[in-house]
Amino acid sequence: MSRPYLLLLAAVLALITSGCGSDSVDTTPPVAQPPVDPYPPSSRKIDPSLVEPGKFASCEAYDAYVADSLFQRLTRSWCFSDFCLDTAQADGVTVTQTNTQEPGVDEADAAEVDSAGNIYSVTFTGKLLVTQGLPVEEAAPLAELQLPEQPRELLLDEANQLLVVLSETTDVYSFDPSQSFGWTVSIVDIANPANPLLLGTLNLEGSLFAARRIGSRVHMFSRKSLVVPGSFYEDGGTELLNQYFEAVNNEDETLIGFYEDALRTFIADIVSTNSSTFRPTYSELNGAQQVVACDNIDAPVVPVEYGITSILSFDTDGSDVDIAAVVSNAFGAYVSTGNAYLVQSSYGWFWDPAQADETAIYKYQLGDGVATYQALATVPGQVVNNLAMSEHDDVLRIATTEIAYDNSEAPRFYQTNHLHTLADNGQGQLEVLGAILDFELDENIRSARFVGDVGYVVTFRQIDPLFTFDLSDPANPQLMGALELPGFSTYIHPVGESHLLTLGFADVIDNNVTAMALRIFDVSDLSAPRLDHTYVIDPEDEAFNNGWSSALYDHRAFTYDDGLLALPLKSWSADNPFTGFAFFGIDLEAGITDLGRLSHNDVIQQSVSAWRCETFGDCDATQSVISGAPSRTIFVTTPAGRYIHSVSEGGLKITPANDPVQVLNTVVFDL
Repeated sequence: MSRPYLLLLAAVLALITSGCGSDSVDTTPPVAQPPVDPYPPSSRKIDPSLVEPGKFASCEAYDAYVADSLFQRLTRSWCFSDFCLDTAQADGVTVTQTNTQEPGVDEADAAEVDSAGNIYSVTFTGKLLVTQGLPVEEAAPLAELQLPEQPRELLLDEANQLLVVLSETTDVYSFDPSQSFGWTVSIVDIANPANPLLLGTLNLEGSLFAARRIGSRVHMFSRKSLVVPGSFYEDGGTELLNQYFEAVNNEDETLIGFYEDALRTFIADIVSTNSSTFRPTYSELNGAQQVVACDNIDAPVVPVEYGITSILSFDTDGSDVDIAAVVSNAFGAYVSTGNAYLVQSSYGWFWDPAQADETAIYKYQLGDGVATYQALATVPGQVVNNLAMSEHDDVLRIATTEIAYDNSEAPRFYQTNHLHTLADNGQGQLEVLGAILDFELDENIRSARFVGDVGYVVTFRQIDPLFTFDLSDPANPQLMGALELPGFSTYIHPVGESHLLTLGFADVIDNNVTAMALRIFDVSDLSAPRLDHTYVIDPEDEAFNNGWSSALYDHRAFTYDDGLLALPLKSWSADNPFTGFAFFGIDLEAGITDLGRLSHNDVIQQSVSAWRCETFGDCDATQSVISGAPSRTIFVTTPAGRYIHSVSEGGLKITPANDPVQVLNTVVFDL
């Protein structure tokens, strides 16, 4: 039996006028509807106009939408067939900042540093730590500040002497929609780094998936998912749901319709009674919690898996708070200096075996006020991460991998890859200017990067083709060259105008990745990209035994500047755990030189072990090293020399850049 999964808008509107707030259920079963003719898998593409946001006419319309989405959640069947670092400089001191995707767009990170060399980091015990990093011989704890909730990431606005700290709330496992998890934003005055002052807090409900600072304006992107309220189960919803499923299993169309209406009415009553709990909440600086107004939520025409994506915008001093929201399950955001592009997978629409693999792109304009919706597009496939998108001269470039279905005599699912260029036509659409379709079948994109008029994409199945693209004419993008080699790259870092430095895996054997590898590519001739150098990090190296680097999948952890690369390294070996950093010299002509490893095991043992021992009575230092994590590295150049400041959960170590394993000074964090 086939059941419809994409509902018409008329069904939603009908729900508004039937059963909301009713105290009784109509016991007359309606006439059963005929089944919908099936489509081949992955064959039906969505009309982009159906996912284009509009405004809810009223809170009643919003409640009806939520009720319909909740019904679908409970009843549907799942079917499975040279980019160097930005720097800050003062009095002859230069420090590297977070490795960001776009110049002028700061990304929230685990550690920040000001131009005087003061390092700001947070601990799992809820503290903001300020550590004096210069002069090197005088490095020492400078200040600490206990913060609300669990601090995760920071945004430094040094021009205004302010620090924005993003903290995750503690009720992350709540199943009550009124207690769903969110984030607390702490505004900290660092005019005197030795005495940081908490000015106040803001709050945003939802799961944070991106945070950016453009000048003195912060934009946070979060998603609130639908949680079935406890009252559904407490008031008899389980029995009604079981009766519905029994009718479905018996293929009794009459009873299916009867129990569907009864269940919809039951759900609508719950939603209307608890309407505000299904909308995101936020607060202004030191203000009371507010619920996003219904008429401030954008709604697509086609029903989607309920989720609210919110964009909370505010100045770094906590003022001028604005919020925009859209019904979508956006899972990622690419942010330029003026726009944000939210991406939502078609898996976020109601599941339909015939739904093609697509991504909806929502463009929002960012500025001094509220983020405003501008335009929309749908493209085939999914993006691997935000680095697979880029805006250049008002043109969005996006690389995607699509899972498609071959409905020939030998039907099968297969993967294919695309690159699109799009531009806002001023009429609500991101119009496709050009595209390169179906390059490298049966492989998927593992990494991508756009630099000016050029694009780079790495795909993988058995080998690693590096593709180069000329995007100088957005209406006529060109696939220029390809280079095949074993393994694949997970991160691409431009070095100058003609080279790429990549991090990934040397090979894949029997579906298992082998050792991590660094590679240097010469892309001065796009039609003939060339591999110049490879350095395979020895898997037998005790520091890399069962080792992993967060830089493989988090570009912020990849620190490269002026021929020097630092990577955090973590090994969970029970016999020989390692928490620390690896350093490499990068020379485009001579190649890659291993400069050694710097262990933070000792500071982890002194700080984390001491805290675990005091708090839990667990004084096993080895276990602390296994659980401890390396964080970030900062390159600091002063008139006296160039230094590396490496930060872990346990402390700070300072080493000279020309000998990264020679420790000049150590600061153990007081957790």
